[in-house]
Amino acid sequence: MISIKNAGKEFQGRWIFRNLSLEVPEGDSVVLIGPSGSGKSILLKTIAGLIAPTEGEIQVSSKNVGMLFQKNALFDSLTVEENLLFPLREVKKITGPPAQEQVTRFLEQVGLGGCEKLFPDEISGGMQKRLGIARALIVQPEVILYDEPTAGLDPITSKKIAELIRKLMKETRSTLLTVTNDMQRAYQIGNQIFLLANGKLIPGGTPQQVQITGDPMIRQFIYGLKSGPLTGGIA
Repeated sequence: MISIKNAGKEFQGRWIFRNLSLEVPEGDSVVLIGPSGSGKSILLKTIAGLIAPTEGEIQVSSKNVGMLFQKNALFDSLTVEENLLFPLREVKKITGPPAQEQVTRFLEQVGLGGCEKLFPDEISGGMQKRLGIARALIVQPEVILYDEPTAGLDPITSKKIAELIRKLMKETRSTLLTVTNDMQRAYQIGNQIFLLANGKLIPGGTPQQVQITGDPMIRQFIYGLKSGPLTGGIA
């Protein structure tokens, strides 16, 4: 479903990452973790086609791709329901009662029923995340890219968001690629976990395998060790 071969991105004379290869099979859920500034979000935007790779090849077998941005990217001047009506009209060309029916159904799915007339700044951060997820899903994408879907949320809310992501993945049979540094949510969302660090992509395996890995980079990152290959020194 997602195929990355020897991809690289250069910015202002510096390689953000290079020679990255990754395969995400149809219906799978892959999570990318890694230090801040390692290029995770840039890689995600490159896969989405928002940024062109400097070298290599990135292919997504479906053009029907949805993305949840780290800052949600909601339209502040539009109400909750208008934020969902917009992509239906612009992407799917659906308007009128059929569009309204879909909006009502998706808002109910993410627990925002009754919030239709509110504006984004009138709902909580967790509700904004759920609205962002609904907007990403309402166009019925086959591939969904999540950029830090639980960033800034309390542990209880972030767990609920991760549960919602998995639930909707099963219902829509979509393929997921998620960027997060919340390891509990990474274990919850991903079937496979990869570390992006120092311009390289390191496979960690399943959540169970990651937690007992012997890879020094992954161990330093997931356990927050001050010394190691990511920062120098001996772990």
